[in-house]
Amino acid sequence: MIATRWKTPLLLLGIVTSPLLLAGCSQTTSHGMSVAKLTDAI
Repeated sequence: MIATRWKTPLLLLGIVTSPLLLAGCSQTTSHGMSVAKLTDAI
């Protein structure tokens, strides 16, 4: 029960923050550039 209580808020946070991060990345640079930078970093 404790695990589910911790997982749900984390999932909600991830769902809410991921689109915001994607929007911020698309505003600063094009999607292709951001993907290229991520692949280069990895």
